[in-house]
Amino acid sequence: MGPPKLWKLLIFFVFLLATHAQDCLHDEFSCPDGSCIPSEQKCDGVLDCEHGEDEENCSDSCNSYEFTCDNGDCTDKHNECNGVRDCGDGSDERNCPSRRCNDNEFACNDGSCTHQSNQCNGRDDCPDGSDEHNCHFDVEEGEEEEEDTCTDDEFFCDGRCLDKRLQCDGRIDCQSGEDEENCPDSNECNDSEFACDEKCIDRDGYCDGLSDCADGTDENNCIICQAGAFHCKSRECIPSSKRCDGTVDCTDSSDEIDC
Repeated sequence: MGPPKLWKLLIFFVFLLATHAQDCLHDEFSCPDGSCIPSEQKCDGVLDCEHGEDEENCSDSCNSYEFTCDNGDCTDKHNECNGVRDCGDGSDERNCPSRRCNDNEFACNDGSCTHQSNQCNGRDDCPDGSDEHNCHFDVEEGEEEEEDTCTDDEFFCDGRCLDKRLQCDGRIDCQSGEDEENCPDSNECNDSEFACDEKCIDRDGYCDGLSDCADGTDENNCIICQAGAFHCKSRECIPSSKRCDGTVDCTDSSDEIDC
């Protein structure tokens, strides 16, 4: 009677092994209890195995669907080389193949594109500011812009038009340095002007919501009117209904100008 019992125990043991030790596929993780889970669920922060073995011995690295920034942060892989700095250190936009820009576009160093007219206009239009690099160059004959093509908020130098805010801002932008010549002393501004640290601007530019001084001092300590109110140039707020009603309500009469 002894041998048949041993055979039964052996068959039962083989049955247990067969039911609990199934082979997982190559793209699956094998839990100790014999179950299989998708490999991407390994170290994803969720316990999928019965006792959480799929979350053991995990490093602090990013998931398979994420890009690892040089500073250790993680961002979606789709963010790599998309022209936007998603990593705090910008490493997701380094060593990217240059995206082909159109003929009327400038290729930024980070792979993004901006309109050709934005190059060397005094403003950073590329996320990395590369459209404003190496802007001090000798303009070849026949390639100069005409002075009369500059707009009212631009000035002409080196055969091109630059933002007027670059004039008398303490930094040389023209090769000749003419943008920093004959700059008025802030102490010499007249009553119709506002004194920036480095130049005088029209008083109408004071607290108009636009920074005309290089350091933005013309927009400091400004009164902000609530919605539905008119902002007088004399730094007062009146109801919008009193604008152009034939009665002067602002101290400087600006509510009845250009009606």
